[in-house]
Amino acid sequence: MTMPAGWIVRYALAGLVWAAIGIWADGAHAAEPVPALQPAGVEVYGDWKKICEAPPGSNERVCFVFQKVNFTETNSMLLQAVVGFFRSDLPDPVLILTAPLGTFLPPGLDVRVGSVEPMHTHFEVCMAIGCQASLRLDSDKLAILSSHEQAEIVVRNGAKKQVSIPLSLKGLDKGVASLKTKPKD
Repeated sequence: MTMPAGWIVRYALAGLVWAAIGIWADGAHAAEPVPALQPAGVEVYGDWKKICEAPPGSNERVCFVFQKVNFTETNSMLLQAVVGFFRSDLPDPVLILTAPLGTFLPPGLDVRVGSVEPMHTHFEVCMAIGCQASLRLDSDKLAILSSHEQAEIVVRNGAKKQVSIPLSLKGLDKGVASLKTKPKD
């Protein structure tokens, strides 16, 4: 079976992204991004952090911005949001959202911002770290996200009950704009 364009790169980047985020984002707050110590090379844009890394087997660095939201009481992940230009065949950035294992997958997820029609997408793959859905951020979607301070990511839990997870949008616009420049070595 052959994989569609971009999937091989995406799977390779998924491991890289999670390794980098795991190293640089620990702490716990529900409803707020997770605070973390900032090692050298990490740039901060509001509540978003930027990392540049080379995927395994590549000399070219890939940059992305991310945010992690944890449940305060257990320090378990509620949501991971990563934005980057992960596919060379798309001119737009892609938002990859990872919900924890146990999420009820068939309904997919919604990104709700203000009174705007929710942006809907389906889960594509589950790995040990959670289940991922992606959303292409064309200029209209990016403008909507950039004009608000917070979004709600709506999923269903294993009991099929709706769960809303807050995601800060503070700094997302500047973080995404920074991805359009070549990473510093």
